[in-house]
Amino acid sequence: MIIRDDSMVLISRKLIQDKRISIGERSVLIAIALADKGEPITIEDLCQYEGRTKRTIRKYLKNLMACGYLEKTEDGYLANI
Repeated sequence: MIIRDDSMVLISRKLIQDKRISIGERSVLIAIALADKGEPITIEDLCQYEGRTKRTIRKYLKNLMACGYLEKTEDGYLANI
């Protein structure tokens, strides 16, 4: 469980044990899940929070969507954890 500014995200064991996604991808997914509870998050925000390039963040997002943990919406991304 992760709590930030009165927002809480439960992390499933399935997510932790899923070998298809890296630790960096998990971190991005959790950041998006926490943002779902408040203000929207942009790729630029993720680059700043994660210390990664836009190219890397986009690669992470693509894999997270392929694995079913992330959905693209008209407003951004929605985490499914």
